[in-house]
Amino acid sequence: MKKYSKYIIIILLLVALDQGAKLIVAHIFDGDVVLASEIDNANKITANSDTFQIYPIINDSPVQKLLQKAEGSKISIGFLMLIDIIMNAIISALILLALYKIFRFLSKTKLKMSTKIINGLVYFSIASWAVRSIDKIFWDGTLDFLCISWKGTQWRVDHYHPMTYYRAFDITDIYLIICMLLGLLLLILIIINLLKLSKEERKDIDKEFKQRLKSFFKKVFRIRKDEKQG
Repeated sequence: MKKYSKYIIIILLLVALDQGAKLIVAHIFDGDVVLASEIDNANKITANSDTFQIYPIINDSPVQKLLQKAEGSKISIGFLMLIDIIMNAIISALILLALYKIFRFLSKTKLKMSTKIINGLVYFSIASWAVRSIDKIFWDGTLDFLCISWKGTQWRVDHYHPMTYYRAFDITDIYLIICMLLGLLLLILIIINLLKLSKEERKDIDKEFKQRLKSFFKKVFRIRKDEKQG
């Protein structure tokens, strides 16, 4: 447990930062939030000429989709939300497991791996999933409160009309952007280190990686075959 305590503490702090900021914003606006599904309410945001502003808007599109599925069926929205959270957890876990296996393999080769970048990917990806799950349960969607607006035009009938557009996001979106940047940086470092190796060393890594990949798929198909026979 002590081995993973650092990971748990950092992830909890990232989650607390996001949710704490949302609670503060919701308190400041006294619960006066805008639902993204109510398009008319967008005027409340775009009416402000500021390029950047803090305004609470709940992106309820994921919950609205679940509500549509629940309509006319015997399945409750709560059960569908639970299934959605579990499925997202499974997908996230499988992606992290695959990345862990790949990084573990690469770390045993002559390629230099940055543990700080890998740890950052783990922190921000797990924190993002946890926050999204809390948002669906507690906020009935994602409470975006960082709004950027800009002037533009839109073609209507026979000429362009001036328009004000906006983009709302939250701290979790920043976490996801950091994840993408870290992933890109890690990929660049791997490619650079790979190019530093000799041709024979690259061939050895490629050969071993393919062998491990074949071994993995053989195990998967063997498990499925045993399940069918059982």
